Amino acid sequence: MFAWRYTHEIHSMSMSLRLIMYVFLSFVAHASFASEVVAKEPNGTLTNALSAERVNKSKAKWGLEFGGHLALLSSVASGNLVQPAPGYALQLNLQPAKWRRPSGSSFGVFLRVEHNLWLRNEYQAGAVPGVMSISLGGSWLYFSERVSTEAALGSTTLLFATGLDGPGQTGLYLDVKPAILNWSIHPRWRLKWAPLGATILAPAIWGIPLIRVQYRTSLSAQWSF
Repeated sequence: MFAWRYTHEIHSMSMSLRLIMYVFLSFVAHASFASEVVAKEPNGTLTNALSAERVNKSKAKWGLEFGGHLALLSSVASGNLVQPAPGYALQLNLQPAKWRRPSGSSFGVFLRVEHNLWLRNEYQAGAVPGVMSISLGGSWLYFSERVSTEAALGSTTLLFATGLDGPGQTGLYLDVKPAILNWSIHPRWRLKWAPLGATILAPAIWGIPLIRVQYRTSLSAQWSF
């Protein structure tokens, strides 16, 4: 009982510190972007670096994104902490022309395929294949597309045998990234960093559930075409 309470206190403290860091970073980023003044040359053309990458508003904008994530803090249904869980994902993004606003904000949809490794779980020690997930999601880009929010819903499939479930067991996948910071390093290339996101992996829902909640930090690169 004491061990569970001690673990629960560590979990609460770690989450509080991560949330404070996330709010602080988001505040700094939002304040910086909101206070930026766009300069103009004598002929009226914008000198903002983002203006160089603006595409024809009448065309849809596609992007292929690849990145990795690391869950520094995870929990299972019992509330126990587990070791960090790394992973990687491939994502196809689409921003329809009619969903892009003159103010610089836009909406998009995406298809994501993700592999998440489990370094340790409640059944066996060491690295295990984890789960493979596929999902559909939506994104909202604002502050001239330098900050975005993403949410995805789909399925996740177990890739190894546990004491109760076998490979192929499929359940629910849910991922939310409240704030993603975007940096344009080239007219076609963009870096994306999400300081904190929450992901629910539930390959087994019925009977004795296998549910893992991960709090992730992710970094990815997107190529636009």
